[in-house]
Amino acid sequence: MKTWIKAPVLSPKGMIVRGILIAIVLAVCQGLGLREHTSFLSGTSASIETSLNTSAILGVTYIATYFGFVILTPILLIAAGIQAVLTLRLRKKV
Repeated sequence: MKTWIKAPVLSPKGMIVRGILIAIVLAVCQGLGLREHTSFLSGTSASIETSLNTSAILGVTYIATYFGFVILTPILLIAAGIQAVLTLRLRKKV
């Protein structure tokens, strides 16, 4: 487990760990209900208790995490797979 956490960023293990980390952060954001705060995009607050500024900060947090999950996580996982395959093939040639 420690080797996975301390893996270099650009190694296959490191990219997989970062992808999983993004997924966990998104799950936490959804669990906290930050998704409803994306309503600041239309100029409305998510609830009466929160101001528009607070709702905007929470909404931007959720949107950044969501886009990171949708865009970055697949890229990291595909890159990890490609790098792992190439590393194995290059080791076999040597």
